[in-house]
Amino acid sequence: MREVEVVPEKAAWVLARDGRVLVTRNHSVDVFYFPGGKREPGESDAETLAREIDEADSTS
Repeated sequence: MREVEVVPEKAAWVLARDGRVLVTRNHSVDVFYFPGGKREPGESDAETLAREIDEADSTS
């Protein structure tokens, strides 16, 4: 049997405006990243991003 590599499906939102890029980070962490995350079963790209942004907003 041949092994198949499974790559998690994720979505990210890259907003570039006026030479600037929107990034986020978790509290107490110095690493910045683009908003986004793993898609849940049945979610579209837009639904994934909306949920991830809501989750990030509710933790701030």
